[in-house]
Amino acid sequence: MQDEFINKILINEKIIHKVINLYCDKESDKNDYYQEILLQSWKSYPNFRGDSKFSTWLYKISLNTVLTLKSKKTITTFDMSRVQDIPSTNENKLESVNQLRIMLNSLNDFDKNIISLYLDGYPLKKIAEMTGITLSNVKVKIHRIKKYLIENYNR
Repeated sequence: MQDEFINKILINEKIIHKVINLYCDKESDKNDYYQEILLQSWKSYPNFRGDSKFSTWLYKISLNTVLTLKSKKTITTFDMSRVQDIPSTNENKLESVNQLRIMLNSLNDFDKNIISLYLDGYPLKKIAEMTGITLSNVKVKIHRIKKYLIENYNR
């Protein structure tokens, strides 16, 4: 059972890092979050029935663990480092990136999570599975988040 768990974790490790990077911006805390997610996953693994994909189950464990730790520590901002690749010579683009970062940080954790999955290219059906809400609810939330971001960006 232990080898099976380790193999599944190694295959799906990117999910853990994605959730951690979404909610934790301090490098010093990321390892603590990672260790806690592994611990909680291992404790919960005997209850994994296979009703959903392991990746979906691991995502939910990761998200719940990070949000629990976050509520205890009150750390975190949305990690927009992948957007930082825009050359700093173009001040308008850099200003736009900063505005986007501020707007994403103003979202509640659940909406931040949904838009992050969407921006990472996850299919809407997969987002619904991972977040535990219906597909139609995912569509509505993404539409509202986009509308919010567009309206606030234009201000």
